Amino acid sequence: MRLRPGAPLWQLVDFQAGLEARQRAGLEAALEASGLLDAWVLPDGELLAPGTVGYIAHAARRWRHPSGEESLASALCPDLPEHSPVSLAVVEKLLASIGLGVSETFAWVSPEGAWRLGPLGGQWGKDEAVYIGHAAREAARQRRLAEIAKMLEGLAMEADGITAELEHLDACLEVIDQEWKRRPSAQALRDAHAAEAGSAARSGYASRASGARPGQT
Repeated sequence: MRLRPGAPLWQLVDFQAGLEARQRAGLEAALEASGLLDAWVLPDGELLAPGTVGYIAHAARRWRHPSGEESLASALCPDLPEHSPVSLAVVEKLLASIGLGVSETFAWVSPEGAWRLGPLGGQWGKDEAVYIGHAAREAARQRRLAEIAKMLEGLAMEADGITAELEHLDACLEVIDQEWKRRPSAQALRDAHAAEAGSAARSGYASRASGARPGQT
């Protein structure tokens, strides 16, 4: 199957210098909640809904940003990967077509996490930006690696505990096996019963031979 050309928006942009961490997190949250963050940007500027072929809009043609109002270009800048399928001009037009803060334009996002996309709107928040910008993605990757390392450490400790418990159980089984091997034999009891029976038989025989009744002295 042939891959369609383009890239998700988050792979094409980075934050402008000077934005605080909370503003970065708020903008990324608004873009993510609105579906713009991972919307597929085609080479001509059309946007497809995340994970589908659903058409959102052709931002450069349909989203008219009111003059005098701030656009998303004030907070984000193009950051294209090598051999980008989307041109710098398309990304610049896309950012310029999205409002920054409450706006009369078709689409806007705010550093507080609020957003609007046509008739739809909402607000969301997150602690840190994790997708936009190489630095954010690398920091998120390092945090995830640290979480995985901590999980592996916990699993290793758990495995050590299980190993110690198994060793303890093996030791208990060894003790039980040794005690079983040293258990008293029933042969002595059988020999005693046989000796008693033999003695009684001999006594009876001797009594009959002497003419005495059994039990008489």
